[in-house]
Amino acid sequence: MSEELNIFQINGMLAFIASLVCTRLLISAHLNDAPNDARKLHDKNNATAGGLAIILGFCAGLISLNHQMGLVENKQILFVVGLSLSLGLIGLIDDVFTLKSHFRMALLVLIIGLFLRPEFVVKTLPIYTGIRIEIGMIFGIVGSFLWLMLMINAVNFMDGANGVAFGAISISFIGLGAMCFLHGEIGGAAMCFLATAAIWGFLTYNVGKGNIFAGDVGSWFIGGLYGAMGLLAAKAGVNVFAIALCALPILADVILTIIHRIKLGENILSAHNRHIYQRIIKGGKSHFYTALLLWLQTQVCVAAAIAGDKFAQNYQAVIFAGMVVIYIIAFAILRPRLEAKII
Repeated sequence: MSEELNIFQINGMLAFIASLVCTRLLISAHLNDAPNDARKLHDKNNATAGGLAIILGFCAGLISLNHQMGLVENKQILFVVGLSLSLGLIGLIDDVFTLKSHFRMALLVLIIGLFLRPEFVVKTLPIYTGIRIEIGMIFGIVGSFLWLMLMINAVNFMDGANGVAFGAISISFIGLGAMCFLHGEIGGAAMCFLATAAIWGFLTYNVGKGNIFAGDVGSWFIGGLYGAMGLLAAKAGVNVFAIALCALPILADVILTIIHRIKLGENILSAHNRHIYQRIIKGGKSHFYTALLLWLQTQVCVAAAIAGDKFAQNYQAVIFAGMVVIYIIAFAILRPRLEAKII
């Protein structure tokens, strides 16, 4: 185990440094993001496509790690990497050319459809002690497809303030990686830790002054990577509810905001600033303060997921449901107060 951890540390440092250097170079590349829609909280052109640095850092660590562990011999690992890089490419094209939303969504569906295979599909949901729901192949494919769609779009929607989405998802990767490690999925654990290291290299320039944004290239790649790693972890025996719990702060804000917008009669595909994290910032709090709130929530959810996976595997669905209820109540109380401050 100590040898594996040493390998993780060495390649994680490589991913961090490569991402850090590439992020600095991209700041000078003059690929800018204009404040041209409602969801954006900046007021001037800002360097973007920092997600490309995350990808390059991740790939640098992965190439080195593959030399030591032979990861690409695993078809499941190839599925994860291939899907994530393809999504990152579409995101980069969108950053450069600003694709129409419907065309972008069609490409997303196409990419997921090309990569999703029956052997990667989750077909069983463990609910409680002795209770497991077999959903079968068809519902398994639909559910796994929707999971990937949800994670990709959730990270993208939440990437509207410095450090919020990527800081939170980096913590989610730590939780997912720890559970992969506990279940013997060493390659998956290594990839999760590489993702975290690469994200932290980017966050060095993003958190605080926001010298660069991740762009769609970053949010699509990381959202796809977490979603695909979730499927890989589930195949290794990690409870699906624990996987979702690690990313619940992001998922809760996205899903509950969509429901709120439907109630208001708004077009949920249009740009907006109604996410809770956006309302907190609109109410006068800093990006860093808001990011810290989400990071702390994610740490709590990750701790609950790991503890449940280690000591209460049969109760993961109950733990997840309890946390969901807490979020529903908290958002119902918090949203009116935030709206009153903005008005």
